[in-house]
Amino acid sequence: FILVLIVLVYYLDYKTAFWTAFGIPVALLGMIVFLRVFDISINLISLAGFIILLGMLVDNAIVIAEKYKTNREAGFSAKDAAIQAVDRMWAPVFASATTTMIAFAPLFMVSGFPGAFIWTIPLMVIVGLSVSLLENWFVLPLQLTYGQAKAQTIKPMKLEVYYRSTLKFFLRYRYSSLLVFVLILVLSLVSLRFLVRKDPFPQEAADSFSIAITLPVGMTAKLAEIEIGKIESLITLEVGDDLVGLSSRIGTQIEDSTTNRGIQSNLSILFVYLNSYEDRDRTANTIMQQLDTSLQLMATQNKMQYALNLQRIGPPMGKAIEVRILSDHDTDREEVASELLHFLQNTQGVSFVERDDRSGLKQTNLTLKQSLITSAGLRDHDILTSLRIALEGTIVTEMSNDDRKVRLKLNRMIHSVDELIKEIPVANRLGNLIHLDRFVSISESSTTATIAHVNSERSITISGNIDNQITSPTDIIDIVQQNFKVKDGVRLEFAGQGVETNLIFADLASASIIAVFGIYLVIALIFNSYTKPIIIMLALPFMAFGLAFTLVSHNLPGSMMVGVAGIGLMGVVVNTSIVMVDTIHALAGDMALTNELVIEG
Repeated sequence: FILVLIVLVYYLDYKTAFWTAFGIPVALLGMIVFLRVFDISINLISLAGFIILLGMLVDNAIVIAEKYKTNREAGFSAKDAAIQAVDRMWAPVFASATTTMIAFAPLFMVSGFPGAFIWTIPLMVIVGLSVSLLENWFVLPLQLTYGQAKAQTIKPMKLEVYYRSTLKFFLRYRYSSLLVFVLILVLSLVSLRFLVRKDPFPQEAADSFSIAITLPVGMTAKLAEIEIGKIESLITLEVGDDLVGLSSRIGTQIEDSTTNRGIQSNLSILFVYLNSYEDRDRTANTIMQQLDTSLQLMATQNKMQYALNLQRIGPPMGKAIEVRILSDHDTDREEVASELLHFLQNTQGVSFVERDDRSGLKQTNLTLKQSLITSAGLRDHDILTSLRIALEGTIVTEMSNDDRKVRLKLNRMIHSVDELIKEIPVANRLGNLIHLDRFVSISESSTTATIAHVNSERSITISGNIDNQITSPTDIIDIVQQNFKVKDGVRLEFAGQGVETNLIFADLASASIIAVFGIYLVIALIFNSYTKPIIIMLALPFMAFGLAFTLVSHNLPGSMMVGVAGIGLMGVVVNTSIVMVDTIHALAGDMALTNELVIEG
């Protein structure tokens, strides 16, 4: 409010500047009342809506106040100056506010978690502009006429003089100037396409990350706890004062906080919590890169595997790389998974590539010798019953004691499968006991700890991280689709941040297109003209220069909030164009437009 007031004082007198800026707290108060009535909390996103709106609240008030000031300089009384200002400018002011609302309204179309994340931003803008519009029409004129203000005289400003001379120069060389601006526009669009990376929710402020650790198969939980302790000591040393705390889980690598246990003791996950972004000099990604160097040596010594994963802030979007290999043919699926794993590991900017079909414990396979079983007078059921008794035990008898039944079970200590098979006797129909090892052949095979399915189809998921300075999730999807060949019977399905990013920016593109058509229709209806909206909206493409310059010069990604700001910028650009074009046409009336009328407008 104070900064806006300081700027307005330069163009307007003190009283006019104060009442013009006073519309900011009035509109904000109206928004707070709206939030309270509809039970909407004030959070980070709604505050973002407040901030985006702040720059728009005084735009329309300035138009009316400046017209009031011009009328006073022309000799109108305070009352007549205010009435004439509102009567003359209500249409462009209404068009400006409405077009901005229409520009933001399509953001309600953004789907999924991101849509649920930002829906309060367009709501805040629409409510705030509605309150501001009512204040500009009915309250601001009364405030401007309050008091014994003296008639003002015209005081040309240096800035206005410079602007007139600059505008004369561009009008004199209009075609050359237009060519230069078109070239700048093309350069800006090329920069936005090839120099600005996409990241819907940048993670510079992220304050935690996880380490998924895979120890050798068969390691006990007690030994795993010792190894995790060594890693925690290393993290404490490497992270230093930036560390707030650590937590770990053994038996699982699931990041969900509701999962605190698992069944595979060789799997672990460790969470690292950092100080807030303002209290440290390193980002979480930088700390992860430095820690990776130390973990590589430990991984080689302990024969372990690990993956560092940033705990993203904002709506859940999955991992940077997520590719599912789908097929019910195990051999083909595993072959494609191995090839894709190798392909991604050799892709620039990709790190910590892993697959979710981790190895489990060794599996013992018993194959029945049907011919021997039949010749010995046995059935398959006899063999399986003997195995079940040997492995699980069986109820020998029951006895009662004080009305309690006590089950007695026979159970042997099993040292190895081979010993077990040799010791198990099987009785045939003649009552002869024959050792089980005569009727089965034993083999061992490796197993996977889990078998994943997607829509009832077996799958293997390849996941990984990326260096955002080198590549992006969407680029990885394009690289895989263009350069990786999949055999028949196997499908690739993409998920994670790449898919979510494409969906978000597709929704934003759709919102922008709908906003452009909506803005055109509103301007055409208000001014009863089909050509005037085209002239007004020709300024929209040139806002690409401001976006490209800001993002490229500051090395910022094209995020979702940048998209929201861009849509808001559409409303601001259209607002300025509406007022300028309407003023010029009002000055011209039925006369043909001349350079002098354009400059005066």
